[in-house]
Amino acid sequence: MKNLEIKVDKSIRPLDVNKRKAFDFIIDDKYYVSFSSNISVPCRLLKCSEEIENGFPMRITIELRDGSTNVLYGFEIGRTAEEAVLNQVM
Repeated sequence: MKNLEIKVDKSIRPLDVNKRKAFDFIIDDKYYVSFSSNISVPCRLLKCSEEIENGFPMRITIELRDGSTNVLYGFEIGRTAEEAVLNQVM
């Protein structure tokens, strides 16, 4: 799975949750997630909860390339590798 990791410039830092910007979520579309250390990995959006807070779905389910799934807050993924670091999983 190491070859799927995208290293993002160290000058990009995670944003405070209140400063993250909502965007449209499209089921089955490609997104990126960052769990730590300015590294992002591609993922696919499987589903979103209907409950919305500050423009974000409260819960989303993503699938990583290895087939594993994770349930995250809607503000914890990005449309690009850099945005994923800005929205890093807390």
